[in-house]
Amino acid sequence: LCHSARAHSAPALGVAGAGAGGTLSLRADRPYGGSAWLASLVESRVARLSTRDARAVRLASVIGNVFPRRLLAQVAGVDLDDEQVQALATQDFIYPADQHDTLRFKHGVTRDVIYASVDLRERIAVHLSVARALDTRPQQPPREDSLEVLAYHYAEGMMPLEAAGFSELAGDKAMAAHALDRARLQYAAALTALDKAFVPDRAFLLRWCAVAEKLGMTCVFDALALTDATRLLQRAVELARLSEDIGAIARSEYWLAYNHYAKGHGRDALSHARTALEAVSSLGDVRLAAQLQATMGQICASVCRYDEALPLLDEAIDSKRARARPGSGMAVGSAFALAIKGSVLGDRGRFDDAQACFDEMMSLLEGSRHQVVGSVLNWIGVVYLWRGRWADAVAMVESSLTIAQNVRSHLLLAFSRSIWGYANWRLHGTQEALQAVREATDWIERRGGSLGSSLTHGWLLDMAENRHDGSEQRKFATTLLRRARQHDRLGEAMGCRALARAAAKAHEPATAQHYLALAERSAQLRGSRHELAVTQLCEAEICLIEDRRRASLAPLDAASEAFAAMAMPWHLQQAEALRHLV
Repeated sequence: LCHSARAHSAPALGVAGAGAGGTLSLRADRPYGGSAWLASLVESRVARLSTRDARAVRLASVIGNVFPRRLLAQVAGVDLDDEQVQALATQDFIYPADQHDTLRFKHGVTRDVIYASVDLRERIAVHLSVARALDTRPQQPPREDSLEVLAYHYAEGMMPLEAAGFSELAGDKAMAAHALDRARLQYAAALTALDKAFVPDRAFLLRWCAVAEKLGMTCVFDALALTDATRLLQRAVELARLSEDIGAIARSEYWLAYNHYAKGHGRDALSHARTALEAVSSLGDVRLAAQLQATMGQICASVCRYDEALPLLDEAIDSKRARARPGSGMAVGSAFALAIKGSVLGDRGRFDDAQACFDEMMSLLEGSRHQVVGSVLNWIGVVYLWRGRWADAVAMVESSLTIAQNVRSHLLLAFSRSIWGYANWRLHGTQEALQAVREATDWIERRGGSLGSSLTHGWLLDMAENRHDGSEQRKFATTLLRRARQHDRLGEAMGCRALARAAAKAHEPATAQHYLALAERSAQLRGSRHELAVTQLCEAEICLIEDRRRASLAPLDAASEAFAAMAMPWHLQQAEALRHLV
């Protein structure tokens, strides 16, 4: 606006002078559509440059927001001297950058507007020239820091196969650095580039599937980060079948199964995992078979089919244990399988056995910065919540939160926050703790995720009942019971207990008994001793609310005995406090 006013073009651009003082104001009666008015201001500044300078900034915009001066001279024949740079800086176009002999645009918006004004054919030619200037093959491999730049310029230079290759290499580099967000973007870009050069050739189909497998790996701990992941992995299955390669079919079905599992779609996950297992049985690939066994066990655990899950997990763990070494990829797979097994044993009230799994798991991951560490710490935190070890759960997930932030896994961060919030609410009952669970759950739901949804809605329902918030109780109960119908029952018993207490306080004894029966049934379906004991404690509490003191003794005795046997001191204290009221 200031440049335009100085050039006496203000009236045409919707800017009016305000008297002799020279101050400026936007005209209130001239609405602007989107950013088009800003683009027109930038274009008018370019139009006032000399022909030489205008060409320089247009060609520079194709190279990028920051660019080496020598590269501009090499690919565009434009050699900017210091005097020219100073003149362009005065016009707020191009400035010296921090690195020696490197220039930058004043603002990314300026660069984008100028870039859009470059003739398409010239733009493609310059992109291709930049890519070829930076591509050091075959004399030596390209520098790692130029891989993304090469991928971008080859893509914009209409060379999709070269773009795909460099995008894949950039994704590999990001994966090695645990930068999963960058890796996802690069692998997705590689698939987009491959689609532009698509041919129904077997080698090409297998290459597409191989990149899709890498993309699947980046989504293991953040399945909601890439909204298009399921569609891309489904396409990989189709292309693998077109290639008739059994190995590609097995691997693509596996990654699609895992994506469904990580999003909480248990039934779809089981279907694809079984298909993958059938395919791999004819390959003799022991490692992939063990991986599939572990995944099948994890999926069965997620839908509370524990009797099926435990043998699968044990078989996979035994297979991996024989070949694992601390910090290796095999150790990472074993650790996650051990974490899921520990959570199953914990849900069944076998807390000592669960802790043994967690101890072995942590020994495998000792010193590792892998993103799986955050995920397994969350499962330890969940088991600590079941046991009433609130402070230990907080400490455990605080470590998980740090890892989630370091690897930029939003799903891991959200689930860690929800565990942290419920544990803190149990300890302190703060609004911050409640808000942490609510925001994390909302974030996951908005992105179509549901793994762990039953747990988080069980926690939210428990907190809503404590606050006597009937509208939130109904909202959370709807989602909780819908997840239960899909066999995700981890939070069902807790939520039903909250609904039972709310009904008892509202003097609705029949409704209270209905939800108590649902909580008991859920605990029995899971084989969950701790849930059954807490439900018995809730029954005793409801008896007292309804002034049936003698009727509270039997469930209270059963709950106290179970809490003592499972070493659940916090819950045992709650039972003893209730006993004093009888």
